Amino acid sequence: MRIGLVGYFGWGNYGDELFLEVYKRAFAGHELIFFHTAEPAGLKSDVEDLVDSVDAIVIGGGDLLIPWYKSWLYWDERFLKKPVFIFGIGVPTWGKINTEVMEHYRRFLSHPNVRLIGLRDAESLAWVQKNLLAEGPFGFWPDMVLALDFPVQQPDSNRVGFVLRHQNTYVTEPLYRAAEVVAAANKDLALIFLSTGRSKNDDLEVMRHFDFPNIDLIHRDSLQGQSNAIASCSHLVSMKFHGVVASYKCRVPFISLSSADKFKSFCMQTHNEAYSSNWADPALPAKLEKLFADGGDFSNQDDLVNEARKGVEALRSAVIGVKNNAQE
Repeated sequence: MRIGLVGYFGWGNYGDELFLEVYKRAFAGHELIFFHTAEPAGLKSDVEDLVDSVDAIVIGGGDLLIPWYKSWLYWDERFLKKPVFIFGIGVPTWGKINTEVMEHYRRFLSHPNVRLIGLRDAESLAWVQKNLLAEGPFGFWPDMVLALDFPVQQPDSNRVGFVLRHQNTYVTEPLYRAAEVVAAANKDLALIFLSTGRSKNDDLEVMRHFDFPNIDLIHRDSLQGQSNAIASCSHLVSMKFHGVVASYKCRVPFISLSSADKFKSFCMQTHNEAYSSNWADPALPAKLEKLFADGGDFSNQDDLVNEARKGVEALRSAVIGVKNNAQE
């Protein structure tokens, strides 16, 4: 079976490459066809021929239903010639709603060839049902990355990982105060880069703005190496969403460094609301001290992992079913 993939694959962003790993495992034995180029970024020039050549198309994951902006990559109506499965997506709600964009989403999602719309948190599902479609082929499963196996190892009890990313404000006063909490606890601060390729070049810019003594810099050019770096920490403070997800999967207590919807939803899913923060939060140092004292909550990890695996299996069965139904 030939399965078209529409996603942010090949740019070297940790979370998106983990999505691809999920798809490779879910569709082992089938041919995965990418509809885009990484350099330069864009859809392939022969995308219409590619659509004609595949049996089904999978879109996702990530925060793809952006209410104020329609991505050039994900929502091309040419995809709708084939059965489409949208999976592992969320909705960022901090920006304004663009009515033209919303109408495009409404047309796309209501098309009869859209066979599955898989949301990764309850809040995104509720938003879609309220603002786009009251009814549809919806499913809700935790982030698909939880379905992967992650390293099991004894962490370095003194290593606290910080995962930062390229952004306008770079490093803030609360982040420096949090680094001082690490030093006061006689722990080692490690700056972990969860990126390769073009994404790495952006993230490395952070180094020029975080002038704190005695930092270990950890960069690995493989997903396994990056996941190992997370698993090696006793605690993680992450500005990247899948740094948080991987930390949770590795049972490394974490603090999220963003107030974006997906971070808040994940902290609620995992019962770690106390450790939801952001890079400008004055309470960040106190939250880190609390994390050192109390640790994170992993009480429902098995349930979330099982649900994520059910979601991936539901996607696999639905996609493979297209070919099986065509042969009957």
